[in-house]
Amino acid sequence: MNVRFNLLSLLRKTLVISLLTLITQSLAFAEPLLIPGFLGIESSHVELPAAGSDSTSAYFTLTNLHYEPILILSASSEFFDNATLVDSNNETLEYIELLPGERLDMQTTGMHFQLNNIEGSLAAGDIQEITLLVRRGREAMEYVEEFFDNSIRETFGGGIPNEKEYVTHISVRN
Repeated sequence: MNVRFNLLSLLRKTLVISLLTLITQSLAFAEPLLIPGFLGIESSHVELPAAGSDSTSAYFTLTNLHYEPILILSASSEFFDNATLVDSNNETLEYIELLPGERLDMQTTGMHFQLNNIEGSLAAGDIQEITLLVRRGREAMEYVEEFFDNSIRETFGGGIPNEKEYVTHISVRN
């Protein structure tokens, strides 16, 4: 009986320690992020701007886990005024399209976000919030008016059903 009690106590302690380790690791790192059911985001970072520069670049590794194309339409944040999607030829893109199962690893010489008019200062190791506007499918659905359901006292609708903003936490690197 005593052996069984000690074994259960040891299992309980191991489970608690494992759970605490998992929680602290997830709080310590800003990545990876899985947008429920359709988009994986990992290896994201913002480069530290060059001295005197008010622009920099942001990079993500994106994986489409959905059965239809995913479009990354834009990025926004409080620490920059606007973001431009740029390809390997430094040409501006309207969006980034990821086909089902496709993985895109943004690079300095490839696709990336150019963040313009950075406000304030960034330091290596900082974690910043960037909001990505994501569309499931190639075409936007029809805009839906917002309505209030009195029976359950909740507001629904209001926007394009297959477009949504997702907040990511991204680290600043040298």
